[in-house]
Amino acid sequence: MQRLRSRLVWVAACLAAYAAGSWHGGVVNAARDPSKDLLAADREFDASAAANGVEGWVSHFAPDGIVMPAGGTIVAGQDAIRTFASKTMTAESSMRWEPVDGFVSGDLGYTYGLSKEVRLGGDEKPVTSWGKYLAVWRRQPDRSWKVEVRIANASPAPAAKAQ
Repeated sequence: MQRLRSRLVWVAACLAAYAAGSWHGGVVNAARDPSKDLLAADREFDASAAANGVEGWVSHFAPDGIVMPAGGTIVAGQDAIRTFASKTMTAESSMRWEPVDGFVSGDLGYTYGLSKEVRLGGDEKPVTSWGKYLAVWRRQPDRSWKVEVRIANASPAPAAKAQ
């Protein structure tokens, strides 16, 4: 519980620093920014979950990773994440996301973006829901990125594009 608390304090401090304009990760610019590979890792996370389901999802989390689902309780550790995902990710559902931006500072970084989930409703018709997410990542010794914390919440449907 103490590790969870200290990790949540760290996430809050990073977000506060970013909001105050003192985060030194910089805006994503593929020509100079190290967050280019972090955004690629987030896109690979999406593709892996779409192609491989629960195991594709779980494989991108650190062993002690945390999921904070919209309207749900905190889920900590890969085994608990696997159990949670097994209940929410089914053959009849799909969840896709796209990062909007990302920031890196040393071996830590975060991405945030938009998501779309489609599930069968009670009448067996597809129900679409939209969301936002924030993922906090840590670079691993092999230089890959793993999710430490992923927070999600609901969002209104995007506005239709003008013709």
